[in-house]
Amino acid sequence: MMDEANLAGKEITITKNGKPVPILKPYRTLAQTIFGLHKDRINSN
Repeated sequence: MMDEANLAGKEITITKNGKPVPILKPYRTLAQTIFGLHKDRINSN
């Protein structure tokens, strides 16, 4: 589940008896500045 949350970049809610217990979400570090924020996300072909 941890790999799935990280690769998809989405939160996963884990339930017990139909009630939400924890939320598993990918760890993201915040950029110090907006410059270079999308460095690894944009393709320049």
